[in-house]
Amino acid sequence: MVVVAAADWAYEHFLDLTEAFYRQAGAPLAQFESDPAEPIAFEARVGGVKFSVGYDPGAGEACLFAYCVLGALPAQAHEATLLQLLRVNVAESRLHNGTYCLDSEKQEVAYYWRSSITGIDAAALHEQLERIAALVTQWRHDPLGHDAPRSAHAAAEQPAAPWLPFV
Repeated sequence: MVVVAAADWAYEHFLDLTEAFYRQAGAPLAQFESDPAEPIAFEARVGGVKFSVGYDPGAGEACLFAYCVLGALPAQAHEATLLQLLRVNVAESRLHNGTYCLDSEKQEVAYYWRSSITGIDAAALHEQLERIAALVTQWRHDPLGHDAPRSAHAAAEQPAAPWLPFV
């Protein structure tokens, strides 16, 4: 019973978060019907980047997610690009619960972020999407990170931090 109540609360919180996110953006909320036991998502554009933001009840506590496509792998540097993304993934996963991934069929790089829905509001979600949009924009400009700001290189080379719970 407690698990069902927690799942219902998370679903309701996601709906409230979605409404607040749309309201903050000054956009009307489209009406949709959904089943609390099924994943649900909406599209958002933040910082010029298109995101799919959603709720996945099968993901446990980290039921909130955001996904966006960065673009195709550079034809001339597949291996170098993938190695760079693997290096950055360590810091991204530990510091931000996000990861770069590859759609091998389309040869496109994407970014996937997960979070607990607890304690997050529309402003915090928007802030997280802005952070990711900046990463996407930087990657689209320079996939190998040659022109990356010093702080991005420092984050990728930072020593491993202790594992943190999803926040």
